[in-house]
Formats: sequence, structure tokens, C-alpha cells
Amino acid sequence: MFDREKAGKAVVKLIKETIDDRLKWSVVSQKLNMLESKVGLVVGRVYTTAYRENSFRLYQYQPVQHEYSYVSFTTKKRKQEVIIRLELLESTSEEALWTFPPDTVGLSDLYNTVRLKTTNIDKILDDILADD
Repeated sequence: MFDREKAGKAVVKLIKETIDDRLKWSVVSQKLNMLESKVGLVVGRVYTTAYRENSFRLYQYQPVQHEYSYVSFTTKKRKQEVIIRLELLESTSEEALWTFPPDTVGLSDLYNTVRLKTTNIDKILDDILADD
């Protein structure tokens, strides 16, 4: 049986390792249409990392959902939620072997942490403030 608490603890550890610069993430020039055909519209960047012997991919997406009205023959888009997706990757094909459930504790914090670390925003802000 899947242990959601253990998955949440693993995500929290990935956050800590990222904050402490022990885990480095890369922005991927991924074939977005490959991901989008599986999940929906990818929003923002796609990140990957290697942790010990495992590779992970992290991104956010909006699932494709339409509300159809057969009375007026119109299509309305619903307001889409953004879902964070963390995948364990197969080493050679980079196909997702397993995906953390979207309600896993800490996924949003992990995405935001990775986004901040890969943009190097702390250094940029320090450079701006050093000019005072």
C-alpha cells in the first residue's frame, strides 16, 4: 500500500537538499508537446535532477478540460487549476516510471524552491542591494 506520509517526507527532504545546494536542478529544453500530450498544458519550466541513483522531473501543468453545452453548441473553458507533477524517471528513456500523487505534501513548495534556485534570484537581489 502507498504511504502518503512517507512521500511527503521525501518531498520535504528534496526541498531541504535543494535549499542547502546539495541537490542541483536543471532547466530542461524538453519536448513540451511530448509532456503536454500526456498531461495537458505545461505551464512554466520543466526541471530535472538526479538524486543518488534516481532521476526526477518536476513541472506544473493545467489539465485539459472543457465544458460542453449541447443546448447552445458552445464550448467554455473552465478556470484551470495548476497541478505540480513530480515524476521518477526511467534512466534511459526518461519516461515516467512513477508519479507522486498531486496532493502530496510539499510539491508546491518544492516547485517554488527549485524555481528560485534555478533563477539564482538570491544572487541577483544581493547584486542589486550591493549598489547602495
